[in-house]
Amino acid sequence: MAIYNVKDSIGNLVIDSLGNYVIIGIECDEFTEVPDAVLTHSVNYNTIKTNTDFGKERLRNKWVTPRNKFTLQFYMATEDIMISIRDFFINKGNFDTFIWTNPVDELSYMVRFVSDKININYAGYDYYNIQFDFIEVL
Repeated sequence: MAIYNVKDSIGNLVIDSLGNYVIIGIECDEFTEVPDAVLTHSVNYNTIKTNTDFGKERLRNKWVTPRNKFTLQFYMATEDIMISIRDFFINKGNFDTFIWTNPVDELSYMVRFVSDKININYAGYDYYNIQFDFIEVL
């Protein structure tokens, strides 16, 4: 069982009356490999733009909360780590969700792979450089 932080309708973490973050247990797989770097963490909105007859723009957010996107990099990962990541990707693809804890902010996110491929490059001497993206599932 993975622990997942509860967010309200605008994406803020929910805090109970004692000041503790509200968490729930979810029967879901968890990605446990810790990257060497979270290269980017971007917050994405889906804004709808409508032009009126009077030449003004009307903007509104299509999603209730923004989506977080993460680019992860593993430098000189061992063959065991590469196989673990590869097998996890083979089982999940970019269609199945799972829990991932960001090592930077130590928050858990329900995510999926963005693409249907990951980059695994042989660096020599049984080491690999691996890079891929996660996007938060709302």
